[in-house]
Amino acid sequence: MTIAEQGQINPISMTAEEAEAYAIRLHQKFHAVQRYFIGADNSGHEYVVPVARTAEWNAWTALPDYDERSWKEPEFATRIDGGLTFTDPRMGE
Repeated sequence: MTIAEQGQINPISMTAEEAEAYAIRLHQKFHAVQRYFIGADNSGHEYVVPVARTAEWNAWTALPDYDERSWKEPEFATRIDGGLTFTDPRMGE
């Protein structure tokens, strides 16, 4: 069942401006772009890390090796171990 059939939206009564605004909101909701960086831990392992989590990443990498919290990688970071590919890489943004 479509959204319109559920009664949540009536595309027939939408103006062109409303339809365009709705399409933009849908695009932003489902195609939000998140920025990442490649970070390294103190053992030389590399990770893909969301830029939004930089402060947490920096706090984790600053932990001393003897601190047990440093032994488990953060759930938001993805260890690369090779095999990383990119689309549309941008430098310095």
